[in-house]
Amino acid sequence: MAKEDKARIRVFFAELEGNNETLQQSLSSIAAAVNRTFQPDTRIIKVLPNAEDLDEDELIELANSELEEESVDEVVTQETPRKKSKKKKSKPPTYKHVDLDLRPKGKDALKDIYTQKKPKTDQERVTLFTHYLQHVLGLSDIDIDHMYTCFKDVGAKVPSNIGSVINNTSARKGWLDTSNMSKLRVTSQGENFVEHDLPRSE
Repeated sequence: MAKEDKARIRVFFAELEGNNETLQQSLSSIAAAVNRTFQPDTRIIKVLPNAEDLDEDELIELANSELEEESVDEVVTQETPRKKSKKKKSKPPTYKHVDLDLRPKGKDALKDIYTQKKPKTDQERVTLFTHYLQHVLGLSDIDIDHMYTCFKDVGAKVPSNIGSVINNTSARKGWLDTSNMSKLRVTSQGENFVEHDLPRSE
């Protein structure tokens, strides 16, 4: 059989003197002491709202200010649910038509060179367009809108994001210099591709 818990209580009596008020205060103090003896230790935990932006010292100060007469053993924060922010959908880029003479007198028209060179990918097309604008028309300021105008002139489908096509052409092929997107240039590698590798052999 399990042993019963044992306890020892020493009861003592005290003689008190005083008027009624003094005796009542003394008895209240004794009663409070007896109650504390038989009550388990309590911990006061203050639950604060979501305060992730406050450091530990600021949290303690906040708890103490709200519990002026209480002893705070522990401070915890309760996260409040946050509404998920809706991601804004990025709008597709828009382009402007540039007034270009793509059928100049005494020079090959862009559409004729396009038919002759037969580029098959958008990367090949933007390289061919840049080469034509730079070396045939002699333009120094070539940007995305110029590419858009060339796509429309030759009747090719315009990419949804011409800027990405240009950057990928530069990064993956090395055919374009994109250090200044307002002054696109064809590199020597790109020149060799247009002048010697197009049209591609079947």
